[in-house]
Amino acid sequence: MKVRILYILLFLALVSEVFSQSVPEYAFDQKGSLRGAAVGVMVSDVNDGTTLFQWNSDLLMAPASTLKLVVSAVALEYLGADFRFETSLGLTGTGEIVYGVLRDNLVVKGGGDPTMASRLFEANRKDLLPFESWIKTLRGLGVERIEGDLLIDISGFRRWDVPASWSWDDMGNYYGAGPSAINYADNTIRLFFDSPSVESESALLTKAEPLTPGVEWVSEVKSSQINRDLAYVFGSPWDKKRIIRGTIPVNRKNFEVKAAMPDPEMVFGERFRQELIAEYPDFNGKVLVSLEPVEGKIIQYHKSPMLSEICSLLNYESVNLIAESLVTQLAYSNGGYGGHDQGIQMAGRFVSEKITNDPFFLEDGSGLSRFNAFSAKQMNALLLYMQKSQNREVFKNSLPVAGKGTLRSFSMTDFPAQTLRAKSGSMTRVRAYAGYLKCISGREVAFSIIINNFSGSQQEVFMEVREFLKHVRSNY
Repeated sequence: MKVRILYILLFLALVSEVFSQSVPEYAFDQKGSLRGAAVGVMVSDVNDGTTLFQWNSDLLMAPASTLKLVVSAVALEYLGADFRFETSLGLTGTGEIVYGVLRDNLVVKGGGDPTMASRLFEANRKDLLPFESWIKTLRGLGVERIEGDLLIDISGFRRWDVPASWSWDDMGNYYGAGPSAINYADNTIRLFFDSPSVESESALLTKAEPLTPGVEWVSEVKSSQINRDLAYVFGSPWDKKRIIRGTIPVNRKNFEVKAAMPDPEMVFGERFRQELIAEYPDFNGKVLVSLEPVEGKIIQYHKSPMLSEICSLLNYESVNLIAESLVTQLAYSNGGYGGHDQGIQMAGRFVSEKITNDPFFLEDGSGLSRFNAFSAKQMNALLLYMQKSQNREVFKNSLPVAGKGTLRSFSMTDFPAQTLRAKSGSMTRVRAYAGYLKCISGREVAFSIIINNFSGSQQEVFMEVREFLKHVRSNY
């Protein structure tokens, strides 16, 4: 009997050894493009959580935009996939309309909607801007003349304070646009330049859209033989003076450079004012922004697309404004006041309670701060948690597939039929990926890869990641 048991144990050990050797070892090349880099990797079976591969998986590193996975998960779990941002139109005072005349003020109360007039959704989305519907409602109430002003109430959200750990050369550019109670057109200004046919000459700033009342644009942009946008906008969020430095390609007309929008609530208000004038030519009210609550009789709500759709845009196009808006909305929904710091604290509590007991550092929602620090193991734990969530399908479907969104560089031949769903993240000397991968064997895995301070190019690091994911897909 003892001999039989011994044979069985030996057989099981042999089978285990053969199985463990069935997957070829994989080592990242840290003598080439990853020389000197910190590399953290973890791969797990999504069904039972078994760790299939790990490499420095406990290292805390800057995760760049893969941090948006944390924000997506927290928002879906706290707010729900069918959540919609709300912006209201109301009337101050009694709101009485006498012989077609409205003597009270119009008041727009912001609810933090980051999608109003967004250019990132498909074209001709009339549901993203409320002006036409609001004017129709006013007409339906019998309003023939408006004698009051247009008040923009942004009291529900704290005015945007840039996280202290953001880089100075980020905050003035479109991807550094911060959230407000009223957001408009992705809080982005489009600057248009004409450049001369020879390099190192001054480019001409011809126009800015939309118009930004009171903002001074100072251009120091030069022409260059480099065929890409290397112009950067400098200026703090509430500064009325913006400086554009760097280069754009030679011999261009209407070359577009995008900048963060100062005072999006004022731009929104001026645009609504113009729509009102088109309908009510005698309207001469002013646009006034209020940091204090304005009491009013609400006559209509404007609602954003559902959070499920917003999360898809967030992760497909990696929109920093949406990420920071969701962080602020967490606090607003929880306590009636949208403070970014309070939203970050809520997200941090979620990670501590649901994901990991180990240390991590959360500075913002977009991943722009280099003070954010997560490990590959912690990112993987988040993916495994969402695999069991009631919001699983919404969360996973919000991630781009190979050939789409921020995964455009991944070949659909290497990763066909939506076998790869992931969020990417990149900054100077940072590259990260996290998501789900269906292997040839039929197994589905969660993976996280975070690489910091590499010496090679972004393209070389991408190729390293691609080869690793091909290895995982073929061998697990």
